[in-house]
Formats: sequence, structure tokens, C-alpha cells
Amino acid sequence: MDTPQVDAILARIPALDAEDVRVLHAAWEGGDGALRQRAWKRGRPIIAKRGVEETYRDAADLVRRWTSDHTLVRTRTSAITFGLAPSFIEQDWLDLRIAAAPALLDAILASLVGDELPVEEQEELMAPWLEATTHPAPVADEWTSTAEVVEAAEG
Repeated sequence: MDTPQVDAILARIPALDAEDVRVLHAAWEGGDGALRQRAWKRGRPIIAKRGVEETYRDAADLVRRWTSDHTLVRTRTSAITFGLAPSFIEQDWLDLRIAAAPALLDAILASLVGDELPVEEQEELMAPWLEATTHPAPVADEWTSTAEVVEAAEG
């Protein structure tokens, strides 16, 4: 089965930065857990019906590897007496990725079967991914006044 939406998500995951991952997790945490559970309850049989179990397993495996891959951390681990251990900064990055994993799995499910889910369930599954990957860059111009930012947001 051709899965361009899933492929696009999987291709973007390694490029997620800490801010993307924080937004992803926060949006997921702020979502409707009961609605997500209903979506998963409906979605699992659809995965089987469509014969995309292997696609889902492969995607979930990539997410699992991404959450536990300490080599993705930008700084190097420090040697201690018993071997290598991640620094506190590296551990924070690993923890962020682990916390974001459920939102990634939701987006993958929605990409595979969302067209057969009720719209509200599909939107709930995709919302954290879309928020994290489409959020605008923060205003960093120190010369911009608060009024100008509010005006730009309203306009």
C-alpha cells in the first residue's frame, strides 16, 4: 500500500528539534484522551482490514528507535567508571522524545486510517503533529513591541 502521509511523517521525525518535540508533547497532553482511545479502538481493526499491519509496525519501530537513539543527541556522552552515560542535557532530550512518542503514533494511525474515522477523531490524532510541525517561528525581534505582535496576530 502506498502511504505518502506516513512516509512524510517518518521522514520528518529525525529533523524534529527540542521545541518541536515539546510542542508535540504539550499538544498531546492537552488533548482529549477519551477521544484518542475511541479513535484507536476504531483504528486497529481498520489497520487489519486494510492489510497495513506491517507498515504500522515498521513505523512504530522507527519511532521506538528514535526515542531511544542516544546518538541523535547533539552532544557526546561522558565516560564514567562503569561505561558511558548520557549527560543531564542528553537525558532531557531522550525524555522529551519518549514523551512525544504517543503523539507520533497517533499521527501515524491517522495517516493510515483517518479517512475511515469520524472527523473529530482524525483531527484529535493529527492535531499535536500539525501544531508541532506547522507552528510559526517565535518573534525574536527585540524592536517589535507587544502591540505590534498582537496587531499582527489579529490582522
